[in-house]
Amino acid sequence: MLSFSLVLAQSASADEAKYLEFFEEFQGFLKEGAVTDYQYKEELGKLMRMESSHTQPEKLTSLDAYVERMPKEQEEIFYLVSPRRDFAETSPYYEGFKKKGIEVLFLYSTLDDFVMNNIGNYKGKRLVSIESADVSQAAESPEVAAAAESELPKEQLETLRSWIKNALEDRVSSVKESQRLIDTPAIVIDHESASMRRMMRFVDPKVFVCVCVCVCVCVCVRASVEASY
Repeated sequence: MLSFSLVLAQSASADEAKYLEFFEEFQGFLKEGAVTDYQYKEELGKLMRMESSHTQPEKLTSLDAYVERMPKEQEEIFYLVSPRRDFAETSPYYEGFKKKGIEVLFLYSTLDDFVMNNIGNYKGKRLVSIESADVSQAAESPEVAAAAESELPKEQLETLRSWIKNALEDRVSSVKESQRLIDTPAIVIDHESASMRRMMRFVDPKVFVCVCVCVCVCVCVRASVEASY
């Protein structure tokens, strides 16, 4: 496996266009290897190709190229699994990253979630789904935080949080505010991505999720007023 991976990596370095033809045809096998082979996961990660928020539609990039482009202070490689690019670009989870110009890799197969989870780390950088709760403060906006504080006082926020928790009862584990959202009032987050949560629900339909609430948009402000009556 190692020697085969090295040959493919050398082939990609020598002729990326030719390698992309190979990847298009055999990516399923490469991804299966990345999911099942823990020993050579980084070598197989080097062979993966995907779209990015910093590339044109249908133009593929690599984890190496992402690492080269990322700022020195950035500690994570961010990705989003979505059915299509237009869904990814309009995803509430992407809002904060888009506003701050942070690159996010776009992947379009449920299998890609397992690939990225198994690779885990690449060249010392953690691979993190932007759908998960395990996202650093990279996407949070000081402007959003300031607007939230001015628009929704803490006591009203507490009222809103309690109202949502009571309304959803045992369907959520907790409700908290967030400064990562721009135009969306709320998102569902957990320590896993949406694909992983769906798989977990097959095992346990009662699995808890955490609702993350953005407090700086008028939808939430109106909701907090209604909740106070």
